[in-house]
Amino acid sequence: MHLKYRNFLFFKKRILVSILILSSIAILIYLFLINTSAKMKNGVPAQHTSFSKGIITTDKSVNITKEKQSLNTGDTNINSNPVTIKGNITLSRATQLNGSLYVSLRTVIEGINKGSCLIDFSKKDQVNIQLKVDVVPNSNYYECSGVEVPVNIFPVGGDWNLSIHVVNSQSQTISNIATQNNIQITK
Repeated sequence: MHLKYRNFLFFKKRILVSILILSSIAILIYLFLINTSAKMKNGVPAQHTSFSKGIITTDKSVNITKEKQSLNTGDTNINSNPVTIKGNITLSRATQLNGSLYVSLRTVIEGINKGSCLIDFSKKDQVNIQLKVDVVPNSNYYECSGVEVPVNIFPVGGDWNLSIHVVNSQSQTISNIATQNNIQITK
C-alpha cells in the first residue's frame, strides 16, 4: 500500500510540474501576443512607427505639403541662410530592398555628433515628403537614426529624388548635402 501511495504522489507531482510548465508557456505566449499587438498600428509594426526611436511615421514626422516648400522643421528652416560648419554627410544606402514595404536609408556623418537629419523626398508634380530624425552614434561614426520610410506614405511609385541636410543642436548646418536621384519606389 505504501508503494502505491508513493507512486501516486510521484504521478501527482509530475502532473503539477507539467501544469506549471504549460501554464508558463501559455502566459509567455499571451504576453508576447499582447506586446506584439501593442506594437502594431494600422497593421505596421511599431519599430517602423516610433518617431522617438528615430524611425519615420506618417502621423508624427512626415510633413506633406500641397506646395513644394523648403524643409521646415519648426525652429530650423534649411532655406533661411543657416550658419554652415565643416563636416560631411555621406549617403551609403537609399533603396527599397526587394519589394520591401520600406525605403531604407543609411548615412555616415562627420563633424556633428548631436542634431537632426532633415530628409526631403521629391518628385515632379507630387508633394514633397519631409522627415526629421535624430543624429545618433554608431560604432565608429554618427548617422541619421536608422531610417526605414514606409512605402505607403509615398502618394505614387516611381523615381523619387532625395536630399538630406544635417543640422546640429545650435542650428548650424553641415556644408554639404547628401543627394540621390531616381530612387525607385514600388507600391
